[in-house]
Parts: sequence; C-alpha cells; structure tokens
Amino acid sequence: MIIAVLVNVDKMKRKQKTFYEDAKKTISQLQLSQEIELGKTFEDISKIYGIKSKFISKMCAEKNILANSHHKKIFLNNMEFNRNMNIYKYIEKASRNCPDLGGDLNNQLHMAIGASTEANELLDAYKKWFAYGKPLDKINVSEEIFDCFWYLLNLCRMLEIDPEKGMDTNIAKLQARYPEKFTEYYANNRDLEKERKILEE
Repeated sequence: MIIAVLVNVDKMKRKQKTFYEDAKKTISQLQLSQEIELGKTFEDISKIYGIKSKFISKMCAEKNILANSHHKKIFLNNMEFNRNMNIYKYIEKASRNCPDLGGDLNNQLHMAIGASTEANELLDAYKKWFAYGKPLDKINVSEEIFDCFWYLLNLCRMLEIDPEKGMDTNIAKLQARYPEKFTEYYANNRDLEKERKILEE
C-alpha cells in the first residue's frame, strides 16, 4: 500500500514537472517580466497565457523577477489607504465585539488561540492553491489576514502594548539583525543581546 502511494506521488511529481516545463515554453522570462512591470497579477497572467498561477509564481521565484523589477514599488504606490481608519480607531471598534471570558489570562489566551486558528485558515487558503492547483482566493486571504489582525490587536489592547511603538521596535530590531538586507550569514549570527536591548527600550 505504502509503495503504491509513493509510486503515485512520484508520477504526480513528474507530471507536474512536465506541465511546468511546458509553461516555461509558453511565456518567456522577458514577457513575464514585462507583464509584471505593467502591474499584472499572477491571476491576470494566468488567464492571458493559460498557465496555472502557481507556475507563474515559481518562474518569478526562479528568475528573481520580482526582486529585479519595480513590481513591489508599483504595488505599494497603487495601494489606497483609508485615512478614516487608523490603527487606534480599529482597536476601539474591534473591542466592541470582543467577549469577556471572565479573567485577564482567559481573555488573552482566547486572543492568542484565535490568532493561531486564523493563521491556519490563511495557510489553508494557500494549500488549496499550492497543493490542488486552485486559483488563489485573494478575498479569502484578505479575510484571514484581518481576522488575525483582529485577534492580535485586541491582545495588544489587553496587554497595553502600543502597536505603533511595537512596529517601530520590530523594524529597529530587524535593522540591527540585517544591517543592509537579509543574508543567511546574519540570520545565523544574530546578536541576541543587542536585539534584546532594542526590545526593552
């Protein structure tokens, strides 16, 4: 039984590899880079060229296309932020439908477990795309991200943690860890004492 399963898995892997090689013949690196530069999403490119979005994502990763293009900058420049909602107003509104389970630790644990549960649901959305070849449901992904957000910011409120200060501290810690950019060397040679001092400031 186990051997039969392994044989089937191997066949599936070889089949996927063949599909991927065919996909690379359908669109060149230059074409893919140009589509990304124009602000096309993986789903847009998938529809145009008839290639699964997971293959497009893999090609981008292999060729480092996103890092070599202005795609991230284009994405950030085109994001529209709702100025009527800031992080503190969000916390105030989020607290209104936050149940009281009868004690500080109970309430904090509820938020921690809830954030973990929503993170698993976010992973499940990606599993459907990665493992089953289904289109990535960005609406569902956004929903799960902000469900996590709801739990984590309510936990900040309960622990009296200032989220903006926390974000600033997080960036300062990472800048200390990676002076220029991420490298495996810096990741494996962290100055934990220096990072701790930043967290305690």
